[in-house]
Amino acid sequence: MNGEEIMRRALFGFLIVFTLIVTLLPADRVSANGNPCSNPGNATKSLNSPGTLNGTSKNDILFGSTGADVINGKGGNDIICGNGGVDEIHGGSGEDWIEAVDGSTVYGDAGGDTIWVSGNYDSFEATGVSFGGAGYGGSGSDEIYASNGAIADGGSGSDYIQLANSPSAYGGSGSDHIYSYYGIPYVVDCGTGNDVYEHEVSISGNGTNIISCENTGR
Repeated sequence: MNGEEIMRRALFGFLIVFTLIVTLLPADRVSANGNPCSNPGNATKSLNSPGTLNGTSKNDILFGSTGADVINGKGGNDIICGNGGVDEIHGGSGEDWIEAVDGSTVYGDAGGDTIWVSGNYDSFEATGVSFGGAGYGGSGSDEIYASNGAIADGGSGSDYIQLANSPSAYGGSGSDHIYSYYGIPYVVDCGTGNDVYEHEVSISGNGTNIISCENTGR
């Protein structure tokens, strides 16, 4: 498979994910271009400099600073945007939508959360090394989209995990679906349950240690 085909498939995967954002989020949680983190002006609480930001029991829209923050969503169905910097984000209870970059660590906690997390490495190959960034779903049926060296751990519940240039994924308990569309991850541990692992692109010389995945394929 040549480089042009790899890029075509990666772009196709991105477009599918982008469409899912627009389709699955309620109208009041989507901005004009589909990403609720694209407009800081919608924030109900925000930080102008690095610090700690706490949500409420209601549905909050929280924006961190461009530095290293600690953000706690607490209750409600929140939108939490790290906004740059190596952040630590806790969704709390509720069905939260969380986006973090630059090697941040995200904990979805309770509820079916959607987590977008990116590490800080642009051309990861499977060596078993994480280049920063992690998304932990916690309890509930979560969606985790990990890229550029970040790892993903679904926790309990039937989770969907998508990897792009990321080293490892752990499904945990529940019937999980793990899909890697660019780069071969070093470890895929589906955990317990009737799980599925799919990979879109093979890269010569790299191997994946597949554990406890009942169904695998391309």
